[in-house]
Amino acid sequence: MHSLKKKLRGTKGSLASLAKRRRQLLSKTIRRQDSGTPPPELQPIVDTKLNFATPSTLFESLIAPLSVASFFEDYWEQKPLVVKSAVTPSRASDLFSFDDLRRWVWRTKGLSFGRHVNVCRYVDGKRESLNEDHVGRGGGGKLTSEKLERLWREKRATFQVHQPQHSKDILWRILGHLESYFGCLVGSNIYMTPVGSQGLAPHYDDVEVFIIQLEGSKRWRLYANAQSLPQDYSRDFSQEEIGEPTHDIVLETGDLMYFPRGTIHQAYTAPDGSHSTHITISTYQHNAWGDLLRVMVHDGLRQAMDKEVAFRRGIPCNLLGLPGGFHLKVGGATDEMGGASDKVVDLSTVRAHAVELIGKLTDFLQERASVQTYSMDFIASRLPPYGYSKESTLQGPMPSLKNTVVLCWPDHTYLLEGCDEEDQRWTFVYHSLNNPRDTHMMTSAHGQECKPSGVKFPIHFGVALKELFSSPGRCIQASKLAASNDEDRQCILTTLWAEGLIRVAL
Repeated sequence: MHSLKKKLRGTKGSLASLAKRRRQLLSKTIRRQDSGTPPPELQPIVDTKLNFATPSTLFESLIAPLSVASFFEDYWEQKPLVVKSAVTPSRASDLFSFDDLRRWVWRTKGLSFGRHVNVCRYVDGKRESLNEDHVGRGGGGKLTSEKLERLWREKRATFQVHQPQHSKDILWRILGHLESYFGCLVGSNIYMTPVGSQGLAPHYDDVEVFIIQLEGSKRWRLYANAQSLPQDYSRDFSQEEIGEPTHDIVLETGDLMYFPRGTIHQAYTAPDGSHSTHITISTYQHNAWGDLLRVMVHDGLRQAMDKEVAFRRGIPCNLLGLPGGFHLKVGGATDEMGGASDKVVDLSTVRAHAVELIGKLTDFLQERASVQTYSMDFIASRLPPYGYSKESTLQGPMPSLKNTVVLCWPDHTYLLEGCDEEDQRWTFVYHSLNNPRDTHMMTSAHGQECKPSGVKFPIHFGVALKELFSSPGRCIQASKLAASNDEDRQCILTTLWAEGLIRVAL
């Protein structure tokens, strides 16, 4: 629970200040409502064959006609898949095109090398970076319109555009739905390659990869895994190291390809074709059982050391074999370390005692609290809801006990119970409404830890809140919320409405 408590620090709300906070929020949000500031207009969503009704229907439409059950049973984390015309070919470039890059560069007066775009090419078996004036992690130079055209024409360079969902609304919508579907972060990169060129050396990634061909075509060669489901991305491989391809695939406009992390791959455009634009959608980075166990064991060990003396007893003296040390006995053999000594430590005994303690540790694992801790970074770092803007936080008129209400952003709202740093139990409501879109999947400029937005309620509000949160999309009569009294009911309504999480049902 210690890690979770750190995340909870600073969450808005306390038992004594809830009423004061309601008045402040109400005053602030009414002023915002009266200001008349319109939310920014969204780019129109075109007919791409994708079903945006829910996160589940979007994923189903991406891999159709294959069923979701067949995908996860036969392909996920196992082998590649190609879906022809997953996106309407004539509309695929509406997701992103080379002209979009030109407009973005012109509108921003240049994209930062390293941070927003990488420029590279693969020639004579070596990858060459063409980032100009690149300084440090954030990039010191700019890709201007003049540089873009020159590098594209003269160097036949590949442009890797980082996280285009920052500027392209349809990609914001797609990635937001996929984050809700997978329950973890989803990022993207755009790759644009001229005719007869290759941008990257053979390599593998540490993410599950979904590729959609947006313009032109591209030939992909996939190779046997160097490591199954790796935790880190690879170095560049030489052609001699990777051998013969296991798959040789040409993706045409609108096609989708999936392959699991660890799949060695390279791709290039044909010399007699057109330029290629594709999007790589990636997910499940550091989202393995081992990553969750790191949190569970860390939290469980804190509990065990606090409550069980066996975990607090000292290890054998001079176990590290410092000067003046002892003999280490391993499996009956004795290796002298540090000079003569009568002290002997049998490492098999050390192992046996460690195994005994690990067995006891399972009694202190708290899966619910650890999963909550594990989820905090996702809640704080994921995309905000599609179409949401801080200028339009208020969701209609303030609800009263006479109204029926509905949860506004069920896929972006999370109800948890836990303790704060004073070990007082609260019911917490977290959400991603305030998450910045324009830094999604980017390293914080100041290296600050991400903390989710939210409010906390007294623990006895939990039953009423669970009623709201267990019925996404269903209207709830406010006067019948399972709270102790009308004052508590109105407190819940006002606080959640001011946070932008509920609205009066039409």
